Amino acid sequence: DNAQITSQMAQISTVSGIDKLNTTLQSMAAAYGAGQSLQAAAMIGHEVLVPRSELQLKNGTATAGVDLPQAVDKPVVSIRDTSGNVIHRVDLGPQSAGVNAFQWDGMTDSGRTAVDGQYSFVIEAVQGGNKIDATALSAGQVMSVNQGKSGVSLNVGGSSAPVALADVRQVM
Repeated sequence: DNAQITSQMAQISTVSGIDKLNTTLQSMAAAYGAGQSLQAAAMIGHEVLVPRSELQLKNGTATAGVDLPQAVDKPVVSIRDTSGNVIHRVDLGPQSAGVNAFQWDGMTDSGRTAVDGQYSFVIEAVQGGNKIDATALSAGQVMSVNQGKSGVSLNVGGSSAPVALADVRQVM
């Protein structure tokens, strides 16, 4: 029957077209991944801010940041030692929405200079008396780039786990 033959030929043509489309999309995805790896490689040696709540005090200074969903009038940073004790609190003053970097000079609330090493921090942000969820951002130097099944990730100094390229909030 001519109608059945025509219908079957149209189905074969459609399947063939879908197969070619899949091959083209796979090729484009591979090229996109390679492009991301090349772009990420340019970040090697640069400092980045990534979602973590760790501070690396080195030579008496540490850089970190906060990602705010909206402007706030009172973000307060509490820096903690390895035992979890708060050693310094600082009010950053009014901050705009987005990524805001800050530096710690290594001074504690007792007036002493903290020793170089690893610290953690917590951010409490308030706008008009209402608590605002803020994301703590740690600074670290990009050491290398990985290309895996889950995409491109970065090995950032001060972190034992790779950081997804999409998680980088700022390149400094």
